[in-house]
Amino acid sequence: MIVEQRGNVLEALAVLVLATAAVGVRLWGLTHQPVWYDEAILVSYAQMTTTEWLEYTTSAQTVGPLYHLLKAPLPVLLLRGWIALAGSSPEALRLPFALIGATTVLPIYLLGRRLLGRRAALLVGGLLALSPFHIYYSQQVSEYGLLLLMITTSMLLWLRGAFAGAMALNLAAVLCHPLAAGSPPSSRRTCGRRRGSGPTASCPTASWRGSSLRAACRRRCPR
Repeated sequence: MIVEQRGNVLEALAVLVLATAAVGVRLWGLTHQPVWYDEAILVSYAQMTTTEWLEYTTSAQTVGPLYHLLKAPLPVLLLRGWIALAGSSPEALRLPFALIGATTVLPIYLLGRRLLGRRAALLVGGLLALSPFHIYYSQQVSEYGLLLLMITTSMLLWLRGAFAGAMALNLAAVLCHPLAAGSPPSSRRTCGRRRGSGPTASCPTASWRGSSLRAACRRRCPR
């Protein structure tokens, strides 16, 4: 019992260190990089009225209509509210996206712990916390960090059996970026074995590689 409690305390401390490191490396040098085109587009959308935004996205010819349609409404609306609260300085604009990127370490860790165990979860969380690629995009005004947070949290909820919450997050992710429509389904109705079909034929993780994922599917899919 004492050994287990000590292990839980050490694990909690390790997660706290990862979270602190994730926040620190994303806030350090937050405005070193100049504002790039995609950031300026998202900010300009947030500063438009809804009517102006719809008119612009349906008539813009500079980059092409597909580019503008991929800028889904959720990040624009969230950024609009944040600008009204904190202003539009580069530091203020990038701060919430850096914090969102750091927050993603927690669901990634919990997902890894459920599927792969404690040590692997700490490794996965550490890799994301210190990932140069993820840090780079966390320091930009873009929807990608929010999208990853939603999808990983949705997967975690699905594995825990909270199918309604997972589906709601999937739908919110589509409002963040249309390509999120390709993320794994969260409905329990798509899970399990159908008559006349092979084992886990309709399970969302049936095509995923890795025995841990298949085992999680077998635990969650009714037979």
